[in-house]
Amino acid sequence: ALPICQVVMESELKFDTNGDGLIENSGFADQTYDGWVVSGPSAYCGGLWLASVCMMCKMAEILKDDEVLQKYSDILERGKSAFERLLWNGKYYNYDCSRNRYANSVMSDQCAGQWFLRACGLGDGEYEVFPKEHILRAEIGRA
Repeated sequence: ALPICQVVMESELKFDTNGDGLIENSGFADQTYDGWVVSGPSAYCGGLWLASVCMMCKMAEILKDDEVLQKYSDILERGKSAFERLLWNGKYYNYDCSRNRYANSVMSDQCAGQWFLRACGLGDGEYEVFPKEHILRAEIGRA
């Protein structure tokens, strides 16, 4: 499964247009919300991307593939930093990084990546991608 996942992840790396480890949306409905335009890094797509990168790290660790583990660990560290720097506003993760009036909207799926990791038994300890205090604050902020 790891080689197939590597092919998929490599094809998706083209969406990391600036090499910061975080994929960028292209300014049209290029995700599962068919009518929602997203530009630049976004909480939903970026969070799912980071969760996927984290899963690559876990698979590489289990299979003892140090080269793949190092590659995706590097992407994950850069991506986590970019995600927090670009999207965290102190209360929740912004919808996206555009200059649109809705860029700082609260999206219900802002923590979808964390949900995915938790569903897979990850998201804590060495596999914590999103700071726990940010996830808790974002969830409270939505209520």
